[in-house]
Amino acid sequence: MKRCNWYLPLLLLSVMALPLGAQTTRNVLLEQFTGTWCQWCPDGADTIKAILARIPTARALAYHNQDAMATIAGDEVTDSSAVPGFPAASIDRIVWGINGNYYYAVSTRAWWGGLASTRAPATSPLSIGMSGFYDTTTAILSVTISIDVLAAMTGSYALHFVVSEDSVNYPQKRIVGSTVVTLNPYWHMNAVRDVTLGQPGEMLTTNGFTQGQKLTRSVAVQFLQDWDYRHCKMTAFVDRVWPISYGHREVQQMRQERIWNNASMITFVPVQLEAFTASRTAGAVRLAWRAAEENNNRGWSIERAADDGGWATLAFVDGRGTAHSASSYGYLDESVVSGRTYTYRLRQIDFDGTESVSSTATVFYFDMPVATRLHQNYPNPFNPSTEITAELAESGRVLVVVYDAMGRKVATVANGDFAAGVHRFTWNGADDQKRLLPAGLYLCTMTTGTHTETRQMILAK
Repeated sequence: MKRCNWYLPLLLLSVMALPLGAQTTRNVLLEQFTGTWCQWCPDGADTIKAILARIPTARALAYHNQDAMATIAGDEVTDSSAVPGFPAASIDRIVWGINGNYYYAVSTRAWWGGLASTRAPATSPLSIGMSGFYDTTTAILSVTISIDVLAAMTGSYALHFVVSEDSVNYPQKRIVGSTVVTLNPYWHMNAVRDVTLGQPGEMLTTNGFTQGQKLTRSVAVQFLQDWDYRHCKMTAFVDRVWPISYGHREVQQMRQERIWNNASMITFVPVQLEAFTASRTAGAVRLAWRAAEENNNRGWSIERAADDGGWATLAFVDGRGTAHSASSYGYLDESVVSGRTYTYRLRQIDFDGTESVSSTATVFYFDMPVATRLHQNYPNPFNPSTEITAELAESGRVLVVVYDAMGRKVATVANGDFAAGVHRFTWNGADDQKRLLPAGLYLCTMTTGTHTETRQMILAK
């Protein structure tokens, strides 16, 4: 077990009583100090879990030390908490007198539950609320913190805001008997991801509060790529800053809320539709759209303007639920008649029934090509196959060949006589010997008696 023998001078350890008259239940803050290299730390996590199950008003944060989940500000919290060894825990940032010794962070796990139980019945002079939104496109969480002062308070007080994450998988050392083993997978809970206002927090006052006073503060957190906001929580707490050398503090009230699926606290920017187009293709109208980001997206109802001026539903395309990356979608409307104009729109539907309607896309459809041309393949990039469409203004010999980036012929897609009209060919990414080709750039060339045209295609793996 890692040790750093440290103690506070007895003179600095007097803990003043909380103001009276508070009217809200106190939430108790357990701050755990841990590390994936620490073979005893899983026992600490198990102790925290048991306390949370036993004390409904207890909440936890886990500051990691010298591992992949460690943060600079989290290290500063650890350093300022006089951690005597790992694992350790601070309970409401109180300095506790136990058996003639004094502890800010307590390394004896058997004491954690009793200290939390001692703290839980105390009333609080503050009430804390949180509300805001999470933008799935920018991955920014914006929160407004409201503080209601329920009783007059003297002294200096600071606000803290922390983002933590549950179910984070990192290998963890653990002692089993006398043997140290590595657990993998191991799911870490309450892992601190961001100490938004830094270790000192934001000073709210140095002159205390008056009863009935209300304060609001706004914070914003840029989520990193490896954070899963569906497993993240936000924690706001106010502590009293005592005028002693080691920065002793005492939590007055805290609140912790999950971010995902918490409509009373956090709203989400809806699905971001980047583009919606309709284009004429062989015997059909092709609809294509792209979503930059999706949140709770059940899917897309495809609607076409009806003759009576209303809208008729053509089909439903499943969404990706919640996705952090862009998604491309498509649909082929083959129930079209030559010489007519068609107008389409999308109705995006969330799993909770929320709907939003896109702008419209219009296309004039006709069967007979007025010119010979080679369409861009679709999809592009593609894997494993793509569709190549050719429009022929007149009948004749048609050759469609694929070349690699060096100009070498690799596959013949079509070679024969074709009638005037629209023709579709499928290429599966293989050469003429049916060998799958590597990912990369390929050139598709169509040659007729009067026309030659080339399109670039990208085979993705």
